[in-house]
Amino acid sequence: MKKIFKLFAISLVIFSINTFAKSLVPIIDHTDVQLHSFNNKTLSVDQVRKAIVLAGAKHTWDFESGDSENSLVGTLVVRGKHTVVIDIKIEKSSLSITYKNSVNLNFKELNGKKLIHPNYNKWIQDLITNIRAEASNLEGVGI
Repeated sequence: MKKIFKLFAISLVIFSINTFAKSLVPIIDHTDVQLHSFNNKTLSVDQVRKAIVLAGAKHTWDFESGDSENSLVGTLVVRGKHTVVIDIKIEKSSLSITYKNSVNLNFKELNGKKLIHPNYNKWIQDLITNIRAEASNLEGVGI
Protein backbone atom coordinates (compact mmCIF):
# COMPACT_ATOMS: atom_id res chain seq x y z
CA MET A 1 0.00 0.00 0.00
CA LYS A 2 2.85 2.40 0.82
CA LYS A 3 4.45 1.70 -2.57
CA ILE A 4 1.21 2.53 -4.37
CA PHE A 5 0.91 5.78 -2.42
CA LYS A 6 4.53 6.72 -3.18
CA LEU A 7 4.05 5.97 -6.89
CA PHE A 8 0.87 8.02 -6.91
CA ALA A 9 2.59 10.93 -5.17
CA ILE A 10 5.56 10.83 -7.55
CA SER A 11 3.22 10.65 -10.57
CA LEU A 12 1.26 13.61 -9.27
CA VAL A 13 4.42 15.70 -8.83
CA ILE A 14 5.69 14.83 -12.33
CA PHE A 15 2.29 15.57 -13.85
CA SER A 16 2.13 18.90 -12.00
CA ILE A 17 5.60 19.93 -13.17
CA ASN A 18 4.82 19.00 -16.79
CA THR A 19 1.49 20.81 -16.68
CA PHE A 20 3.13 23.90 -15.17
CA ALA A 21 5.98 23.86 -17.71
CA LYS A 22 3.56 23.54 -20.61
CA SER A 23 1.68 26.63 -19.52
CA LEU A 24 4.78 28.80 -19.91
CA VAL A 25 5.67 30.30 -23.29
CA PRO A 26 8.87 31.84 -24.69
CA ILE A 27 9.20 35.57 -24.15
CA ILE A 28 8.87 37.50 -27.40
CA ASP A 29 11.11 40.55 -27.60
CA HIS A 30 10.03 43.08 -30.24
CA THR A 31 12.83 44.70 -32.23
CA ASP A 32 12.45 47.61 -34.65
CA VAL A 33 8.66 47.92 -34.42
CA GLN A 34 7.74 50.42 -37.13
CA LEU A 35 5.33 53.27 -36.38
CA HIS A 36 3.58 55.50 -38.88
CA SER A 37 1.98 58.89 -38.57
CA PHE A 38 -1.40 59.54 -40.18
CA ASN A 39 0.37 61.30 -43.07
CA ASN A 40 3.04 58.54 -43.37
CA LYS A 41 5.87 60.91 -42.47
CA THR A 42 8.70 60.10 -40.09
CA LEU A 43 7.95 60.43 -36.40
CA SER A 44 10.56 62.12 -34.25
CA VAL A 45 11.94 60.41 -31.14
CA ASP A 46 9.84 62.80 -29.03
CA GLN A 47 6.69 61.87 -30.99
CA VAL A 48 7.38 58.15 -30.53
CA ARG A 49 7.88 58.76 -26.81
CA LYS A 50 4.57 60.69 -26.72
CA ALA A 51 2.73 57.84 -28.47
CA ILE A 52 4.16 55.34 -25.96
CA VAL A 53 3.18 57.41 -22.93
CA LEU A 54 -0.33 58.15 -24.27
CA ALA A 55 -0.97 54.50 -25.11
CA GLY A 56 0.36 53.32 -21.79
CA ALA A 57 -1.68 55.81 -19.78
CA LYS A 58 -4.88 54.39 -21.24
CA HIS A 59 -3.97 50.92 -20.00
CA THR A 60 -2.33 51.59 -16.60
CA TRP A 61 1.29 51.36 -17.77
CA ASP A 62 3.72 53.66 -15.94
CA PHE A 63 6.86 54.91 -17.66
CA GLU A 64 10.06 56.45 -16.38
CA SER A 65 13.32 57.41 -18.03
CA GLY A 66 15.58 54.52 -18.92
CA ASP A 67 19.35 54.12 -19.00
CA SER A 68 19.77 56.39 -22.03
CA GLU A 69 18.12 59.54 -23.35
CA ASN A 70 16.12 57.52 -25.89
CA SER A 71 14.79 54.83 -23.61
CA LEU A 72 11.97 54.23 -21.17
CA VAL A 73 11.25 51.64 -18.52
CA GLY A 74 7.62 50.56 -18.53
CA THR A 75 5.82 48.95 -15.60
CA LEU A 76 2.40 47.31 -15.64
CA VAL A 77 0.71 46.10 -12.45
CA VAL A 78 -2.30 43.86 -13.03
CA ARG A 79 -4.87 43.46 -10.25
CA GLY A 80 -2.23 44.37 -7.69
CA LYS A 81 -0.88 40.85 -8.11
CA HIS A 82 1.22 40.62 -11.29
CA THR A 83 3.96 43.04 -12.35
CA VAL A 84 5.77 43.36 -15.68
CA VAL A 85 8.80 45.58 -16.28
CA ILE A 86 10.08 46.24 -19.81
CA ASP A 87 12.81 48.28 -21.49
CA ILE A 88 11.82 50.37 -24.50
CA LYS A 89 14.42 51.75 -26.90
CA ILE A 90 13.06 54.67 -28.92
CA GLU A 91 14.17 55.69 -32.41
CA LYS A 92 12.68 57.75 -35.24
CA SER A 93 9.44 56.03 -36.28
CA SER A 94 10.28 52.84 -34.38
CA LEU A 95 10.79 51.23 -31.01
CA SER A 96 12.09 48.02 -29.49
CA ILE A 97 10.66 46.32 -26.40
CA THR A 98 12.56 43.80 -24.28
CA TYR A 99 11.67 41.97 -21.09
CA LYS A 100 13.37 43.31 -17.98
CA ASN A 101 11.64 41.77 -14.97
CA SER A 102 8.37 40.44 -13.60
CA VAL A 103 6.65 39.44 -10.40
CA ASN A 104 4.23 36.54 -10.06
CA LEU A 105 4.33 35.51 -13.75
CA ASN A 106 6.36 32.31 -13.28
CA PHE A 107 9.40 33.57 -15.21
CA LYS A 108 12.13 30.99 -15.63
CA GLU A 109 15.09 30.28 -17.87
CA LEU A 110 15.22 26.76 -19.22
CA ASN A 111 17.89 25.57 -21.66
CA GLY A 112 18.73 29.16 -22.57
CA LYS A 113 15.11 30.11 -23.26
CA LYS A 114 13.27 32.71 -21.22
CA LEU A 115 9.78 31.44 -20.37
CA ILE A 116 6.83 33.25 -18.80
CA HIS A 117 3.06 33.16 -18.36
CA PRO A 118 1.34 33.63 -21.75
CA ASN A 119 -0.37 36.83 -20.62
CA TYR A 120 2.99 38.64 -20.76
CA ASN A 121 3.18 38.37 -24.58
CA LYS A 122 -0.49 39.34 -24.86
CA TRP A 123 0.01 42.47 -22.72
CA ILE A 124 3.05 43.52 -24.76
CA GLN A 125 1.22 42.96 -28.05
CA ASP A 126 -1.72 45.01 -26.74
CA LEU A 127 0.69 47.81 -25.77
CA ILE A 128 2.25 47.79 -29.26
CA THR A 129 -1.20 47.91 -30.89
CA ASN A 130 -2.15 50.89 -28.72
CA ILE A 131 1.16 52.68 -29.40
CA ARG A 132 0.62 52.25 -33.15
CA ALA A 133 -2.89 53.69 -32.79
CA GLU A 134 -1.56 56.72 -30.92
CA ALA A 135 1.28 57.19 -33.43
CA SER A 136 -1.18 57.13 -36.32
CA ASN A 137 -2.92 60.15 -34.76
CA LEU A 138 0.29 62.21 -34.85
CA GLU A 139 1.41 64.39 -37.71
CA GLY A 140 4.88 63.24 -38.71
CA VAL A 141 7.73 65.54 -39.65
CA GLY A 142 8.92 65.90 -43.23
CA ILE A 143 12.53 65.00 -43.89
